[in-house]
Amino acid sequence: MGKNFINKLLPLALTAAMIVPSVPAMAAPSDIAGHWAESVITQWQSKGLIQGYEDGTFKPGNTITRAEFVTLMNNAKGFWSEGSINFSDVKNGSWFYSAVARAVAAGYVKGYSDGSFKPNNTITRAEAAVMIANTAKLSANEAGAYRFTDIGSIPAWARGSVGAVVAAGYMTGYPDGSFDANASISRAEAVSSLNRMLGGTAYQPTQPTTPTTDTTKTTSDDVVIEDKGTTLKNQTVDGNVTIAKSVGNGDVTLRNVTIKGDLIVKGGGSNTVTLEDVDVRGKVRLLKEGVHLHLAGDTDIRKLLIDLAARITQSSSYKDEIDEIILAGDGDLNKTTRIDVPAKQLRIENQADLILGGDVEKLIVDEDAKGAEIEIKKGTTVNELNTDAKIKLTGKGRIDLLDVSASGVTFDKNLNIRKTDTSNGATAPKENGSTSTGGNSGGSSGGSSGTASKEITGAEKVTRDVPYGTSADDALAAIPKTVTLKLKGGSTTTTTVTNWKWADGVSYNATPTENTNYKATTTVTIPSGYTYNGTLTAEATVTVHPLDKTKLEAAKNAYMDLQNKQTYDEKEAATDKEKILIKDSTPDQITAGGRFATPKDWRPLDDAIKSVENQERIGFASQQKCDDTAKTLQAAIDDFIQNKVKVGTSKTTDAYILQQVKDELLKPDKGDYAYSSKLQPLKSGSAYPLYMGSWTADNGVYVDIQWTATGEGTQYVTKIEDSSASGNDTLGYYELNGIRNTVSRGALIGGTPDKPTEVTFTATVKNAENGNVIGTLDYPAIIGAPISATLPSGAPQFTTTRNSIYTTGATNFTGVVPITLNGADAIKSVPNDCVTMDSQSNDGAVSFSSISVDKVEKIDTGLNVTVTVTTGPIGGVWNENPPYPFKEGKLLNISIDPSKLQLKTMEEGNPGWYLPTDNTLKLPDMTVDVLTPAFTKVEYDDDSTTFTIHTQNMPENATVEVALAKVGVTTITDIENSTIKKDAIRGNDGKYSVTFNKSDFEAGAKYYLWFRYGSPGSDWAYENRTNRPIYTFNNTTGGNTGSESEGGGDASGSTGGGSEGGGSTTEGN
Repeated sequence: MGKNFINKLLPLALTAAMIVPSVPAMAAPSDIAGHWAESVITQWQSKGLIQGYEDGTFKPGNTITRAEFVTLMNNAKGFWSEGSINFSDVKNGSWFYSAVARAVAAGYVKGYSDGSFKPNNTITRAEAAVMIANTAKLSANEAGAYRFTDIGSIPAWARGSVGAVVAAGYMTGYPDGSFDANASISRAEAVSSLNRMLGGTAYQPTQPTTPTTDTTKTTSDDVVIEDKGTTLKNQTVDGNVTIAKSVGNGDVTLRNVTIKGDLIVKGGGSNTVTLEDVDVRGKVRLLKEGVHLHLAGDTDIRKLLIDLAARITQSSSYKDEIDEIILAGDGDLNKTTRIDVPAKQLRIENQADLILGGDVEKLIVDEDAKGAEIEIKKGTTVNELNTDAKIKLTGKGRIDLLDVSASGVTFDKNLNIRKTDTSNGATAPKENGSTSTGGNSGGSSGGSSGTASKEITGAEKVTRDVPYGTSADDALAAIPKTVTLKLKGGSTTTTTVTNWKWADGVSYNATPTENTNYKATTTVTIPSGYTYNGTLTAEATVTVHPLDKTKLEAAKNAYMDLQNKQTYDEKEAATDKEKILIKDSTPDQITAGGRFATPKDWRPLDDAIKSVENQERIGFASQQKCDDTAKTLQAAIDDFIQNKVKVGTSKTTDAYILQQVKDELLKPDKGDYAYSSKLQPLKSGSAYPLYMGSWTADNGVYVDIQWTATGEGTQYVTKIEDSSASGNDTLGYYELNGIRNTVSRGALIGGTPDKPTEVTFTATVKNAENGNVIGTLDYPAIIGAPISATLPSGAPQFTTTRNSIYTTGATNFTGVVPITLNGADAIKSVPNDCVTMDSQSNDGAVSFSSISVDKVEKIDTGLNVTVTVTTGPIGGVWNENPPYPFKEGKLLNISIDPSKLQLKTMEEGNPGWYLPTDNTLKLPDMTVDVLTPAFTKVEYDDDSTTFTIHTQNMPENATVEVALAKVGVTTITDIENSTIKKDAIRGNDGKYSVTFNKSDFEAGAKYYLWFRYGSPGSDWAYENRTNRPIYTFNNTTGGNTGSESEGGGDASGSTGGGSEGGGSTTEGN
């Protein structure tokens, strides 16, 4: 894609995809003042995370694409690692390829089921919610999405994420209660949502990434690369670039980068740090051992400082040389350093082990480098070597001049030293292994002998690569004319040849399908002063390369990107009526909004691609012809992007008209509509408005609106009609804020669901002139259900309310009446006076003289109502088979006052319950069981160690507890804690009996007898009479038990071992 187009397409892209410790101040966009997102836009712009348009605006309401959104997410969150991707529409080389790969690696995108990613599609609010939820690792919260009035239009696959991001506060809905999931997210919404996800503070990148476009960018700050696998390209950096230690032994690539400061290498290893077309204005400094620096293309290095052993190599495309290389030796250079690139000057400042494979004009060895070993590889030439230290020279290369200023320099016999000079009293260098000393010398040449041989032994082979389509004559002409001649003794010289020709038997093919070698020869004229026995023939190997279509394929892929964008936009416009695609429009019809290009605009581009296809069918005569064809296609693409693609909105499209209807006519907050949030939930028996009839869009097109209902709630929509058209005055009424409103056009709701039910009202928009359907719009609504109440099937138990010892004459009883409410989850709070009830006398039942509701408590299923009733004394002595201890009472006229219930709003979680329209909830009468304190006549017998109490004949359903407590016990709690009690067991005779061990009692102590019936339920009771029996156990190991009475009077019951009466006491022996 063209550069200008990318600048317009990616206004959200990072201003510099790298670490920027400080971002220079940027002027605030002219169109955000007073905007709700002004502060966060300003903050993110100051961080360098976003930029505006060239005209100084930000356009906060504009949309962004899926590719732009993941680019923003990646850089905001610091996602640098790239995953493996195979989306059908994300091709390697596309500007967004790296961004999508990072999004996949981070795990927050998956693409579409058809294997595509749709990078150029405008991202919807639903899609953004899913990506944000995945990035923040939020748990799905589908229930949270139901707060929105347009829940029906939120895609099922997005509901959990929408609910989660809204609950987390990362995204919000609109004032009308909708979320508008299928609408495009705006630039301001995208930045604000991501900012909230990040905790309210815009993230500042800490790592660079591959830039997202081919557009050259500039940063005035230092750049730090911290991640292996990083490619920094198309950048101008005013400061330094540092490859950090965190890169480890990974690879880093700099491509088409200008560094005005230094390049500092602290990371990297045997994997390469590649510089391709890189201009380093300062110096390159290698500060990590084992770094492999690889130079390619038009890379320019002025000074290279090597502090630790490293390797420097070059590709065949590298044609330059390094101005100065210094083995600084600040670190450890004892390990071997390899330099296979040419340099103007190489200086060794400290002891080092160097293998030299690149030609050097001047090599300087400082005095501190004593002991250094330098291997000069075969084919490598050092024009001049000056050494002030004792060094060892090895290898099979060539030194034109060896200038020695220190004694002890040695060299290998295979090293070709053309000339040697000595100075400062240094001894002449000697061959390694030699013991001769020799004196001072000067002007000697030709290795150890001092005289170079003039006898030619042969010529070195020449090589030449030529591109596809090079003719035979042009290939011969391209062979270098300089030939290296080999001399006896290992040295060489050069000469010039004039006439290369193909060797015998060569059949040259200019258009091979693979690399093909051809042999050429020439006769060499022996240079003056040199000798050769016979005719000297030089050989050359010419390699013809096959057709390279890399540039052509890149241009074709760029064309396909445009075609795919057009295809996806058209497809989206066909299914999403909110998006407008313009294809056949004139500029005077355009306002703002969509992307379009007319068929006329596409024609030059289509012609260019047809030309490419034709040329491919015919075949390319040469590499140049192929490259020229690619250049022509790319130029057509750039022209199309920069000059033909326009931005705007056509007012003539159905999509535009449909959008007008949605925004200007049917929007929920435009009126009181059946789907408006303020009218939810809809109630049975009411009618609600729907816009019906004709309407004129702003382009003059007349439209008709017709309605249908779908969904589960359709059965409760009695009819949708215009009552005036059917001859009726009204369709019905609805109430809002206490005001009754008449409806003549709309939907009538009939029938009552047992729970809130969804219904969707669909507006079909037609062209009123020709009847053609323009489109449909869906609006969800809720048909509500009234809250209802039911009583439990069982009878609640009422018990006495006292906590002190009384006789059987209890009068106050309390109990809890549970009431089940359908719709209890919609109730926020209840007061104590919302429930009322009455009581009345009834034959055979307890008569309640008063009744009060003490407390009403809201529970999950409804209400718990605490009630206190007052009766006459209903306890007493239990006669033969009476209805004790259970006595029935009735609660009458139980009712709930709905006006006192506080309901939740739908925003607070009410799914659609409402209070009964007659403002009352009446319940049937309710029977309750009153558990009365009661006492029964008893019989008593004992033996030497036990005594047994027998009750009078009692009903089978009785539960009887018998207790003996000391006379001093005064409260029910004390009875529970200090009494000796047991459960009685019913015998076949209908009597309940319980046996106690005499040893359980304190000898001589006085005890009262207590009964409790219906336990748990009634309280402990005793017979209310003047003379209450007292029981004593004088001999707890055996013998009789006696009893005495309080005061005068006869005992009510008899005992087996003595009489309860007369105030007398009987003691056992």
